[in-house]
Amino acid sequence: SSITDATPAAFVSHVRARDLQFDIAKQMAILAPDVILGGGTRWFSPTVRPDREDLLAALRQTHPVVTDTDGFNGVRDTTVSRLVGLFGAVDMPPATLRSPTLPAMTQKAINILSRDPDGFFLMVEGSQPDWRGHNNLPIGYVVAEMLDFDAAIGVALAYQKRVPDVLILVVADHETGGLAIGSARDSSLLTSAANCDNEAVRNLVRVTASMTKQAADSADSTTVRMRITAARLQNAARATRVERIVADYT
Repeated sequence: SSITDATPAAFVSHVRARDLQFDIAKQMAILAPDVILGGGTRWFSPTVRPDREDLLAALRQTHPVVTDTDGFNGVRDTTVSRLVGLFGAVDMPPATLRSPTLPAMTQKAINILSRDPDGFFLMVEGSQPDWRGHNNLPIGYVVAEMLDFDAAIGVALAYQKRVPDVLILVVADHETGGLAIGSARDSSLLTSAANCDNEAVRNLVRVTASMTKQAADSADSTTVRMRITAARLQNAARATRVERIVADYT
């Protein structure tokens, strides 16, 4: 995504709303993290910004700044300690067209940051599986994004194998677009999924009493959705069994 999008912005800025990307870019330029890679030249450009400030010019005082794949590939990881790379006016292209790739950017960031004797923190986001789901695109588009993200995780794990004293957290955002097992035609699979949902609800209910009010409220809404999903799965399983019986009979 653009580096001023919600998730990266949360690590480098503080604004009232996620769409204040000109403000996020300015705060990011002031903070000037060691490595910034993604899309978003628009938000730093004096020809577009309401205040006409050239934030990339400011970053060039302390960072090498690249805006295309050749420039990215030309950066010598062993000689730079900082890097800004912006590869799109707003967002970067889909995985099949994206260059540099998320794994390549992850590798470059690790190569640079890992030379800091004090250690480092790196946030890597795979933004676009979410977008493909929101747009209800065919599953292949979602899979392409997930494979790109998975390869980026692989880069991090390869580094951890060489340097074991590294913590890697991989967390999910949320499902979108109805990637559903409801289209399955195997009643036993549907029933099993419904049972897993119901078991998860039971486990969640057991610990709700020990949660804070905010967490408990969130858990309550989650269990409601899970119960609805389980009921739908059970209905689909019953419908599948009926279809099979009718088909066998006829």
